[in-house]
Amino acid sequence: MIRTVTIPEHRLARTAARDNAARCAAKSRSHGMAGEFGLQARAASARTPLRHHDAVTLVPGAGHAALVARIDTTVPAACAEDGFADLGLTAAGFQVLFEAQGIHRPASVSADAGRLARD
Repeated sequence: MIRTVTIPEHRLARTAARDNAARCAAKSRSHGMAGEFGLQARAASARTPLRHHDAVTLVPGAGHAALVARIDTTVPAACAEDGFADLGLTAAGFQVLFEAQGIHRPASVSADAGRLARD
């Protein structure tokens, strides 16, 4: 089902994608693997540990050829996360493992109002 995404939802989706990419980068660094953030995606040029993402899109419409060029596809099991479901990497030999939706629950109070005082 395709639906129109509003501007605030679009901003939330990009923020969630960047947060996810930062988590993937931290996991890779914990295994001694470097990676870099670009304007459209975060990618590791060397194969990351099994089941860790070699690339994560940060924006919709990321260039698939440029993304594939930034990751090591010579080693089996390369993995990319397309958070906007529009990358189209099947021509590069990738296949969809599963489809999912990101969900969130808007805060009912400001972030400051919910903080606890520390002694």
